[in-house]
This record gives sequence, structure tokens and C-alpha cells, in this order.
Amino acid sequence: MFPPVTMLTKPQCPQCRMTAQLLDRNGITYQVIDVTESEAALEWAQDHDFMAAPIVVVGDMETEEFNAWTGFRPDKIAALAALGES
Repeated sequence: MFPPVTMLTKPQCPQCRMTAQLLDRNGITYQVIDVTESEAALEWAQDHDFMAAPIVVVGDMETEEFNAWTGFRPDKIAALAALGES
């Protein structure tokens, strides 16, 4: 079972689209939040020094118990998919 996954995106973002496709292909469910529509999500990203989309957060954003990365990272998605298999 996968931990909670959230992807912070922005419109017209090719890396966001590629990340979503790879997450889908690996059967990883995730919540999508558009930072241009959620001031709270944008503030969270800025507070954590993330400046590029997508931001993929694995774990709980509110308790600060998470791992996160930016950009299209097939290696990180593969590692997450392997986690779900165990």
C-alpha cells in the first residue's frame, strides 16, 4: 500500500503531465492541487523552498512527515512504485 501522495501542479506544465502519466501507469493514486488555484498550497510550497512544478509529496504535508521532490523524476516514481509492491 502506498503512503498518501499529493502532486502540486500548475496549468500547462509538461513535467506535471508527464509525472501524472507515470504515476498513473504505476498504479499510484494521488491528489492533485493546482497552486494557481490554492493559495494555501502555494504558500506551503514557498514555505518549503519549492520553486518548480510539479512538487510530489509522499506522506503527510500537515505533520511534516513527508518526502518530496520537484520536476519529472522517473527514478523517484519507480522507488515509490517498488514501495507499494512490498
